Amino acid sequence: MKKPETFTLEYIGNKLYTFKSERAGSYVSVGDDQLLTTGSATAGNAEKFIVSQAANRLITLQSQENHLFVSVTSDNQLRASASASNTDNERFIVLHQK
Repeated sequence: MKKPETFTLEYIGNKLYTFKSERAGSYVSVGDDQLLTTGSATAGNAEKFIVSQAANRLITLQSQENHLFVSVTSDNQLRASASASNTDNERFIVLHQK
């Protein structure tokens, strides 16, 4: 079984966060195709997300780059492509590691 990817969540102010891949050492970015990938060594708007509290201790992620919400697509990819966070596809949980 493949080990799940882990990320460091870094608060940078004003409800904005970055996600840095522990494996790759680079930031999660929103590409021109709205797909979330790792690979950026620095954190610009494409690497910043507004993290908001949703119901049941879940969160939503809104891209600072295109102002759309991160959603799980039908092919199990993460894309910043939803205009609202109305479904479970746009709600996530953060697990704390010790």
